[in-house]
Amino acid sequence: MICYRCFQEHGEEKECAHCGYDKSKYVEKPQFLQTGTVLQEGRYIIGYSVGAGGFGITYSAWDNTLQQHVAIKEFLPGEFSTRTKGMTQVTIYGNEKEEQFIEGLNKFYDESKRLASLRGKNGIVQIYDCFMENNTAYLVMEYLEGETLGERLKREKKIPANEAVEIILPVLEALKSVHEKGILHRDIAPNNIFICENGEVKLLDFGASRSATGTHSKSLTVLYKEGYTPEEQYRSHGNQGPWTDVYACAATLYHAITGVVPESAMERKIKDNLKAPSKWGVKIDANVENAILNALNVDVNNRTQSALEFEKELLSEKQVDRHFIRKRNKDESSVPLWMLVVTGILSIMAMTFIGLIATGVIHVDSESFGNLFQKEGYTRVLNVVNMSEEAAHEKLSSVGLGLEVTEVKYSNKVAEGMIISQEEKKGESVQKGTIIHVVISMGAGIVQVPDMVGLKWDDVSVDMDELCLEYNVTEVESREAPGYVVMQSIEAGTEIEQGKLVEVQVSKGMSYDSGLSSEAEDLHGKMYEDEKQKLSEKGVYLQVEGYAYDDNIVAGGIISQTIPTGTILHGEDVQIVTVSQGLEPKQVPKLVGITKEEAVKTLEELQLKADISYVTNRDKQEGEVCGQSVAVGEFVDKYSTIKLEVISWGIEVPNLVGLSEADAIAMCENNQLTCSAQYVLSGNNTVKKQSIAAGQIVEQGSHVLIDIGITEDDFTNRLLEAMNNERSNAGVGKLTLSSDWCTSAKKLSDSGKTSADSKNDGYDFRWALLSYTYCFWATRNGITTPAHALQKLPSEQYLDSRYAIIGIAYNGTRIDVLFVEP
Repeated sequence: MICYRCFQEHGEEKECAHCGYDKSKYVEKPQFLQTGTVLQEGRYIIGYSVGAGGFGITYSAWDNTLQQHVAIKEFLPGEFSTRTKGMTQVTIYGNEKEEQFIEGLNKFYDESKRLASLRGKNGIVQIYDCFMENNTAYLVMEYLEGETLGERLKREKKIPANEAVEIILPVLEALKSVHEKGILHRDIAPNNIFICENGEVKLLDFGASRSATGTHSKSLTVLYKEGYTPEEQYRSHGNQGPWTDVYACAATLYHAITGVVPESAMERKIKDNLKAPSKWGVKIDANVENAILNALNVDVNNRTQSALEFEKELLSEKQVDRHFIRKRNKDESSVPLWMLVVTGILSIMAMTFIGLIATGVIHVDSESFGNLFQKEGYTRVLNVVNMSEEAAHEKLSSVGLGLEVTEVKYSNKVAEGMIISQEEKKGESVQKGTIIHVVISMGAGIVQVPDMVGLKWDDVSVDMDELCLEYNVTEVESREAPGYVVMQSIEAGTEIEQGKLVEVQVSKGMSYDSGLSSEAEDLHGKMYEDEKQKLSEKGVYLQVEGYAYDDNIVAGGIISQTIPTGTILHGEDVQIVTVSQGLEPKQVPKLVGITKEEAVKTLEELQLKADISYVTNRDKQEGEVCGQSVAVGEFVDKYSTIKLEVISWGIEVPNLVGLSEADAIAMCENNQLTCSAQYVLSGNNTVKKQSIAAGQIVEQGSHVLIDIGITEDDFTNRLLEAMNNERSNAGVGKLTLSSDWCTSAKKLSDSGKTSADSKNDGYDFRWALLSYTYCFWATRNGITTPAHALQKLPSEQYLDSRYAIIGIAYNGTRIDVLFVEP
């Protein structure tokens, strides 16, 4: 069975053994191409969808010609087209929608070909192919392994400024190349910046927004990402250019550094409250900060104009002057005297007009009033914000306007199903028949409650504000230092709606005697909770400043302290410490499909170990990793061991039967196998049997056990040799045999008699009773080899120096030994 995520063979299990993907979690929507669908006459095989947006669907796929894993993007804008479940052909909506689809399709295809010419440029996803099929277009590109910047920020919240700049520089490099081709990205945000497993940075979805929207389309708001989109992109005919992508890059960099998404450009246009990154407590170079703020100017004319200019300012060693201009609230601007006079006159005229309406001299309804002085065929846009879609449609229809929902998004201020905003502004004069584009609320978004206990409230309250969570703070007496969080009513990590109330208790400290004094101890390696209690008894607060991974200190142990050992502490002093989180967790990468050497090196770089075993399979590339014990993406402690299964073509076992012992061992050694022999009563000193059948494929170094056939005399001699070796090790003299007594023992074996019969008359060794004290030992345990026989012999007799063995006989099923004491 093929995994349609990584295109490796795996069993019937729901989770792929190679990439760890759980196929039971895949939801195949009706508009998706079914897994296994082939394109271009079988060259490409479609796998699972790995992404779907407003203008297309991206699939994991396999290129049968190049024998490589690829990604394929299909042009399928939901505004103009769809697909019936189980079909491959795309259905295009009729009338104007068809014209819009074709225009977008042609641009998608043309710009895909232009992007293909940028192959090899830094920061750009490699484009392999583009073609038309199924009534639409397809773009074939490299399949990337790693994570988006958005996924990383979701996990880490923010990253150091210098590291964030290193991530954004390849993006700017890519934009320089793309802008030269006349393509605007217009959708730059953390989720469209991909950080590969090898550290490379790629900008995703080049040209998608531009290609997918022709001059007829007015649904550009589908592409808006609050905080990242510049104000000119909110308008159908806004002045867009390279500076548009520069703004989005700067907003992304701002978010990565501060952990805060900038306010919407439209809100900033009215009143700009954007804080410099340093105001968020970020350690940042002044030039880098100025470069970011310059690129975040709301006004296009004052903004950094190109990716090259932004790059130069970020890297400049000379002083970067700030040309960041903050928009002022219109209510705060000064009003000229002449405007006040005119306003007064107009007010008097308005009041007179209203009086005439009130007395009935003039009669107009509110809608008619709004449309006074309109040209024929024109009307004014009505406000439909905070109305339901149905009510808004009815209201707009009354003045000859239409309604179209272009986006739905979360809002903790506007109820679900109600309109958040409209693109065409209230009071704007438009032609009747114009479509008013609106955004509908999905209700409050779902957020995770942060972990606040033990942290300073002033710090975590900022997170609560950003998450749009309400909170009620109560001060309580506690061993926590004043200002630190003691309790939160909703457990950290719980998912709740924005706007929900969280009760927070903040410490006001304890009534400690400020006259108390003690000497600060060395807390390194000691457990935080234990020391907190001890210091509390001395009137001193112990607080955590932060957590860090440590190889030598277990989780919960103290790594460092701010007040040095030996310092005199007084009551109500605060000793601040850093606490260990134990060994650093490492995320396991995909190792299946690469060579053993590459996998070992990758693990070593992550400070993980490899335990390698081999799987024999001549249908796959030798040395390739075919299995890993920990699934891709899972976390393990640093220094953990990951078991790897590696393909070995193996060794074909030769036929050894009929060879001498020496020849059989030599042949095994020549074939990189090991070999040992055991001896069986079966004749002519050649191999009678081998433990691994001839022709079987085994791993290099496998062991083959051979059976060598020997005579009864050989058997007896080998057993005597084995016993003498044992006696020598025990410091006992060697044994010798008497041929007469061996003959007697053989007759006894053949007779089937036991030692109990030894005193009876009629045996040719009874004369020995007159001269010797002897004992007789026999077994019928199916002994097959001398080594087996040795295990059965009574060691207390054959290792006793008082005894000698004068006779041994073996008949294949029974062994007889005569012990004598002279």
